[in-house]
Amino acid sequence: MDHATDTVATADVRSILIVDDHPLYRDALESALDLMYSGAEIRKSNTLGGALKTIETGFKPDLVMFDLKLPDVSGISGFCKLRAAVPQSRILVISSLASVELVQSLMREGASGFLPKDASANKLKSVLARIMTGQTYVPEDFRVSDGTRQARE
Repeated sequence: MDHATDTVATADVRSILIVDDHPLYRDALESALDLMYSGAEIRKSNTLGGALKTIETGFKPDLVMFDLKLPDVSGISGFCKLRAAVPQSRILVISSLASVELVQSLMREGASGFLPKDASANKLKSVLARIMTGQTYVPEDFRVSDGTRQARE
């Protein structure tokens, strides 16, 4: 990554919550986000329950990075619980679990976007720039052609 141009809409992101049960991925994501949003407070959880407890302490993330498959929940139900707890936060779902139907359901339930776990750091950076300006993002392979408003790659 080019460190001179890595900062993305820093004024918009002061706090980030990463919810993923894989320590290596969670830590790598934290490092990438720290480069993009220098100075943002980043908290991490390996379960939905832990994330909800973090939120209950008063932590109000501007951005949530959420994996769909966690030890205590899997699929859209966990996302819906998280969305209810942080209605104003942008939530980017990052997961290796996905189908067009699931991704479209997530978008209908209020996700800001979906990104497969095999996406590059540069793709993550461009997607975050989009969703932090209020756009949504769904990769081409997970879109439907029904006129839904999605940011294009």
